[in-house]
Amino acid sequence: MRGNIFYLTVVFAIFFLEKSSSRRVTKCNLLGTWKNELGSTLQVDQVGYSGRISGSYVTIVVDTKTQKKSNYTGSVAGLQQKTDEPTFGFIVKWSFVDSSTAWVGQCFQNQTGGEVLETIWLLRSPVTKQADNWKGTKVGSDFFYRIKEW
Repeated sequence: MRGNIFYLTVVFAIFFLEKSSSRRVTKCNLLGTWKNELGSTLQVDQVGYSGRISGSYVTIVVDTKTQKKSNYTGSVAGLQQKTDEPTFGFIVKWSFVDSSTAWVGQCFQNQTGGEVLETIWLLRSPVTKQADNWKGTKVGSDFFYRIKEW
């Protein structure tokens, strides 16, 4: 009987240790403020237990005629994996145009301990007819760097 209780205790301990280790905090965490090479800001306000992320995105748009810069904000919704250098995806619904942008990428820690998000994006704009579908999507890449909040 004592042997069975000991065995069950060990099994439960292993089970709970395994479960708690799978809930560890990732080394590269998306939570916080990020800025890309163009000056746009990604603010990740929440990373849920399931990996669901939410926040906001501010992009800088330059009027080509006047060179005036304007900031535009969109809502962020997405998901991330729970690993040390997670892959993730998020979409921004823009409030100033009828377009949406989706980013997918991975969070990396560089050799100095800094974090960088390397992403590919798709910007989808509406077109008036299906024959013009090919010109409704633009593709690019962004690098986001964490902004230290003191």
